Amino acid sequence: MTPEYEQYCIEQAETWLVKVRKLVGYATKLGESAAAQLARADNLRGIDYSAVRVQTSPSADAIPNAIIMHEEMGASFKELAETATARVKEASSALACMDDPVEAMCLQLYYVEAYATWEHVCVAMDYSYDGMMKLRRRAMLHAYEVMPHQERDPQHRAI
Repeated sequence: MTPEYEQYCIEQAETWLVKVRKLVGYATKLGESAAAQLARADNLRGIDYSAVRVQTSPSADAIPNAIIMHEEMGASFKELAETATARVKEASSALACMDDPVEAMCLQLYYVEAYATWEHVCVAMDYSYDGMMKLRRRAMLHAYEVMPHQERDPQHRAI
């Protein structure tokens, strides 16, 4: 394996894992948004006649339409969150297939479990920062072998 090809593999794996790390955040935010939309829909179940209201609804269907809209938005956010979570699980299972469990663990901690920094991963795994960066480079090279084929470039840029 030439140094150029090794660098190519590392870049491909890193691009994939950065996407996975973003998906972890998106799944969390989308799940929260779905819960908020569904909570809004639950809070629109009726009209409060205990207070005098000056403003009236422009149509009799305003409350049912708002409930439907919030429920649909909640369902779509929930579906997107489930899709993102499924892709994160796919990445986690791909990393679990790596030959070296230590390499897999360092990538799992940073990209899938979303530790804030590589320093946090160093502390968790009891590595020095320099040692972690060497491990990370080797792990990226081996992660290319287990990453999903649809995440790779369809054709190597040298061709």
